[in-house]
Amino acid sequence: MMPHHAEEITVKEDMNYDSLEEEEEEVIAAAKVLVGMKNEDLDTQTALALHNLRIQIVENMLPPIEKLSDLVEGWSKCFIKLLTESDTKKTQGRLAIRRKFVVSQILPILKLKEGDKLLTRGIEVLVYDIRGNKSSKMKFSKWKKVFVLISGWRKFYQEHDLKANEDEVHLWACRDVRTKKLCFAITWHKVFRPDEDVN
Repeated sequence: MMPHHAEEITVKEDMNYDSLEEEEEEVIAAAKVLVGMKNEDLDTQTALALHNLRIQIVENMLPPIEKLSDLVEGWSKCFIKLLTESDTKKTQGRLAIRRKFVVSQILPILKLKEGDKLLTRGIEVLVYDIRGNKSSKMKFSKWKKVFVLISGWRKFYQEHDLKANEDEVHLWACRDVRTKKLCFAITWHKVFRPDEDVN
């Protein structure tokens, strides 16, 4: 006869196995739906709903950069932006960041208020790229009513060949574990356009 605690362990293992199996089945079912939708024309409402759902999921993800797990702490939500012409204009040299994101996600990390003069002078920040490599230092600053990453942004987008209307950037704010200074992690990907020929 099996000891009582051994029966409990077996039951728990079976329960874990069953829940993993169910989760796997759900993932496979979801993948089949997505594959089936690949060539399907969606009505505007459905396309917008899927787009908004994707944004919600990505906003709450941590950056997929394993190298950073021991180097930084206190991740913000993700800021998502399709690069614009002004983000990649040689005469501008800045990445504009939405005010709402800065106020809700970055200023609490800095423990600053929106009108703080330190923001207009600029705060030196360290930026990590998609591979977890440090880029050149940049400044996080406020120009009139616009929050921007400057002093190194042009070099960053040129090194990584980022293009306006082609690349979507994902930006997270955090703190360096050792120095407690503000850092950013930036990842990106090419945006799929339905009118492009994928063959």
